[in-house]
Amino acid sequence: MLMGDVSFGVGRGSSDVWANPELFDLDWNMGSHPLVHFDTSKDAERWGQNWNLPAYRWENHRSTGFSWLRGRVGAESRLFHIYRLDHLRGYFRAYMFPWPGGARHSEFSNLTDEEAAIKTGGRLPRFVPGPDSDPVTARMNELQGLEIISVIREAVGSMELIAKLMGDMPDYIRACPRLREFL
Repeated sequence: MLMGDVSFGVGRGSSDVWANPELFDLDWNMGSHPLVHFDTSKDAERWGQNWNLPAYRWENHRSTGFSWLRGRVGAESRLFHIYRLDHLRGYFRAYMFPWPGGARHSEFSNLTDEEAAIKTGGRLPRFVPGPDSDPVTARMNELQGLEIISVIREAVGSMELIAKLMGDMPDYIRACPRLREFL
């Protein structure tokens, strides 16, 4: 059996973004929040990893019945038997940066929150829909993730679905009885 490894995001210059600009937010970049025990870079230690991948506009995906996501997943079934879902947590909630990755990200490594906010017009890295520490946004995260994972589960058809989750699993993912149905 062959396993396909599909990245969580797509590149800014990809044909996906070019053909479907309404599905991506080019003002924000996806990444991961600071995880000191995984990161070796001082840039990532302060703010997290900035992958310079455009953020998904899930509300626009939803309005199309997730047709782009279904097509992306479905295309894998022509090549693979197993679909490896990268960055499971990102479908529930994503960490966003209001500045580009790469060298531009390193410009922020020694800035305070206030200094970074001045450079970005008041915007700072944040979780979308929201932080797990807030019960209301944690529930929003859970609902969004379950919706997207159910779309992926349906789109993979007969392919097996496995997922990667690094770091601590948020309580709402661990406590979610329906998640086992999807994976």
